[in-house]
Amino acid sequence: PVKTYSSGMFVRLAFALAINVDPEILIVDEALSVGDVFFQSKCYRRMEEIRQKGTTILMVTHDVKAAIRGDRILYLEDGKILDEMPLPPFDAQIAKEREETVSTWLRSLSW
Repeated sequence: PVKTYSSGMFVRLAFALAINVDPEILIVDEALSVGDVFFQSKCYRRMEEIRQKGTTILMVTHDVKAAIRGDRILYLEDGKILDEMPLPPFDAQIAKEREETVSTWLRSLSW
C-alpha cells in the first residue's frame, strides 16, 4: 500500500504516473533529486520523448546538471524573473561545456 512508501518512493510513483500520459504541460518540481542515477537517466529519456511530441516541460531545480537539459533557463528570485538564458538543443556530448557556461552565467548573477 502507498501508505507504507517512503517519500522517495512516493515521488517516483507520482512522477511515473505523470509522464505516462500525454500532458500538454509537465511541471517537474525537484522530483528527480530523490532518485538514483539510473532513475534520473530513465526520466530524462522519457521527458525528452514527450518534449519531442510537443509537450512543454517546466522544471524547477537547483541542480545545474538538470537545468542544462532545457532550452531556456529562467533565474528567479523572490518570485521574479531576474534573467534568462536561451540554450540550443541539449547534446550529451557537450554537456560539460554547457554546464560550465550555465555555471558561469549563474555565478555572474551571484547564485
